Amino acid sequence: MLVEEDSYPKSPKSQQEDLLDKGFKILLFVLILTFLFILLVSYPAGYPNPPKWQEAIKLWGRNSSLLMFVCAAALTSGGLVGFLFGIPRILQKGDGNSDGNGNGFLQNTNLEQISDWLTKILVGVSLVEIKPLLASLDRLVAGCASGLLMLYATAYATSYALIVLFSMCGFLFGYLWTRVRLLQVFVDLNRSLTPIEKRLEDLSNNLKAQDERYLNRRRQTLTSAESDIPDELLAKLAPITNAEDPQKGRFGGKDVVDGRKMYANITEIVSGLTYEVKLTVESTDENKPLVDPVFFFLHDTMAQPIVKATVEENVATHTVRVYEAFTVGAICDNGNTLLELDLNAIPDAPPGFKY
Repeated sequence: MLVEEDSYPKSPKSQQEDLLDKGFKILLFVLILTFLFILLVSYPAGYPNPPKWQEAIKLWGRNSSLLMFVCAAALTSGGLVGFLFGIPRILQKGDGNSDGNGNGFLQNTNLEQISDWLTKILVGVSLVEIKPLLASLDRLVAGCASGLLMLYATAYATSYALIVLFSMCGFLFGYLWTRVRLLQVFVDLNRSLTPIEKRLEDLSNNLKAQDERYLNRRRQTLTSAESDIPDELLAKLAPITNAEDPQKGRFGGKDVVDGRKMYANITEIVSGLTYEVKLTVESTDENKPLVDPVFFFLHDTMAQPIVKATVEENVATHTVRVYEAFTVGAICDNGNTLLELDLNAIPDAPPGFKY
């Protein structure tokens, strides 16, 4: 059952609630009549040798209790089946598949899916196995009748009537209550969640905007620092995509490339607070000397985020003091070689140095 949410506006008293109230009144009326009928039919009358009044009172109470338990069981069983048949699926903003535009979505739960499965199973089994079901019902009625201390014919007919009547009443009540009250609970819950979803969406958009502004400030800082570097070298770098670690991913992600290697020696200066990092770029191929100069690209929070280092004996170094790890990039060989070293990935770095 698909129900448009807007077709159930909140109101003091809807037509569905009026229908449910009438159903309650009818059920209450049926219960009162049935209670009187049970009291009437439970009295052990019609025996050839009627029991004494003390014994008759005991038999009356036993028969009445048993019949009331049978009625309660039938009412509960029918109500459960009616509940399964009546569980709604709330359709909001139209069915997205109906117009092909995907403008709506169907809010579903496992309970609704289970109710669909059980409903189909119950209907299918009832249609295919109708005779065995009737036979099972007959055995159920016979078992109830055998427990009543009255004439068997009367007990059988009474049990049959009460089981059928209360199963139907339970089904109708469970179905109506589920369609009216449970549906309204679903709609009210969804409406109460809509402002929360809207606030979460706005918060997500604000965070994205703040991240973008933060990233733009980082880009501006590095762009200003890169002004002294030839444009043909900067053209080889990828754009900044990580606001927290701006050099990450810009230099290819490798610390050994084409006979060139970049590594770092980290020394703890103040325990857990300050570290000295000595960055080194060297040639690992004696036949390919390292070309001067080498540009080190550091974190943009440094006073000098880009450093031009001189090559001496095929080695270029730079020492900097920092408080945690970051990614270092290097341009060497006139822009022909790009190196990248993530200080956070160095195995023997001090534990407090890594983030």
